[in-house]
Amino acid sequence: MVHRSFLLAIEFVDKWPHLGRIISATRDDKADIMSKRNTLCQHINNVLCFFASRDTITKLKLMKAYCNSFYGYVLWDLTNASIRDVCIA
Repeated sequence: MVHRSFLLAIEFVDKWPHLGRIISATRDDKADIMSKRNTLCQHINNVLCFFASRDTITKLKLMKAYCNSFYGYVLWDLTNASIRDVCIA
């Protein structure tokens, strides 16, 4: 006899984060690309907000150091239209 508290429902989702990437049921990279784009925008805004009084060269060096995290980008389909959104950001 199985105790009722041990029964768990299986949740079905369209996308799921796994090892820093967003895995999509449609096998499309759009969710992962947009997630990285949003993170990039957050990091850029943080640098600009917290270091607003610094000179331009310092801000550029900080952006290069802290806003360049695209783990997993080598797996993206570069023909995906969402790549343009990252380039614009």
